[in-house]
This record gives sequence, structure tokens and C-alpha cells, in this order.
Amino acid sequence: MLKIKSKHYEIGYDEKVKDCVVNAIEIAEQGRTTLNKLFNCDDTSIVLKASYFSNRDDFVNYIKSISGGQEPPTWASGCFYNKEIQVLVNVENEKDVKYKEHTLLHETVHLYFDNCLYHKFNLERVRWLDESFATYLDGTTSEIQMQDIDNMCKNVDIENFDMNILDDIKKVKTEKYNGYIMFKVIGYYIFNQHIEQELLNTLKTNYKEIRVIGKSILKKSIDFIIARKRQIGGENNEIH
Repeated sequence: MLKIKSKHYEIGYDEKVKDCVVNAIEIAEQGRTTLNKLFNCDDTSIVLKASYFSNRDDFVNYIKSISGGQEPPTWASGCFYNKEIQVLVNVENEKDVKYKEHTLLHETVHLYFDNCLYHKFNLERVRWLDESFATYLDGTTSEIQMQDIDNMCKNVDIENFDMNILDDIKKVKTEKYNGYIMFKVIGYYIFNQHIEQELLNTLKTNYKEIRVIGKSILKKSIDFIIARKRQIGGENNEIH
């Protein structure tokens, strides 16, 4: 594999994904300023290694080689094994290439949660919280569609859905719902309600309360988005 380094990233990649990797590094390096302020954390020790692939067999075989034989979920195209991110890019799909340019920043958010919060304060991971932050801060929130929310409301008991169950990776994506859409919806709510700092402080000082919040935040987030959509009006199906 080819190699490229920046101040905070060490990336291995195959030639077909070079442009994607170069753009990903630029996006992620720029995003560090926001993360440093948000997490009040010195980022000098936060260096991320990654490998980018254009072929799924190479992607899976590499993960198996560094993880003791573990295989990623069949639906996964972005993983984190052995303290390194692995990204599969469909170079034939321009939309996927553009989307994967944001994966490095997405995973950097997780790294900040790990280094500045979870490990520092000896906390167990709260998947719904850090995924919601990551899916908003990586810049891909605009891909939420109202149709996705409508489908979610039809297939899931939103009123009683406990986001804490998504700590189990097997429950993140099911036949009834896609947890990553839920994360985007919640991230949109958190940052548009300006409660991101409040939640980070609560995570540090009252971990149990974060778990309680997870039992109702999906319903609050969906209600917020629907109300905002009605207020704005128009036919645009995307969330802004």
C-alpha cells in the first residue's frame, strides 16, 4: 500500500482512492479546531492511523490479519480494529467517495471521546452519544431525509425506544431500522438545541443520567425535526 502522513494522520491506501484520502485528511485536520474547543482537550497525542481500500476482499482480509481473524459485519464499509480505522471506498460511486471523505473526521470524533472522556474518567462507552456527535460533526447530517424519519416512525415504537440498546453492535442495523439514521437525527437535535456541552459535562459528572437521557432522546429529536420542518415549510425533503 501507498503511505501518506500529515500532522495527525498516518494513512495507508491503494492508488484508486488517493484523491479521497487527500481530501479526507484536509477535512479532518480542519475539524480538529472545533474538536479541541468542544472537548477542551489537547490533541497533540491524538494521532490516528487508517487504511483505505477500493476492493472489499482486501478490506476484509486486512481486518482479519490485524484482528485475530475477526470479520467486519457484511454491511460495514468503515471499521475500527486494532486502534486503526479501515475504510472501503466504492470508487465507481461518486456519492460514496464523497461520503468517505468525511469518515476520517467521523472516527476522529470517536478518538476524542475515547482519549478525553471515556479513558480519562474511566467510563464505559455510550454509543448513541458519541455516534450522534460524530455523525453531526463529520458534516454529513444534510443527508437525512424526511422519508427516512417517516419510515422509522412506522417501523419502530419511537415513544419507548431506548437508544442504550444500540451499545450492542448487532442491534445497530436491523430489518426494522438503521441506527445510523437515528444517530444523525439525534446529532442534529443536540447541536441545533445547543446542548452538546451540557451533555459532555453530564457524561463526566453523572454517567447514569446520560443513560436515562438515552431512553427518550430519539422521540425528542424526531419531534424537534418535525416541528422545525413544519415551521420552515417547503417541499425540500432534506434536513438543514
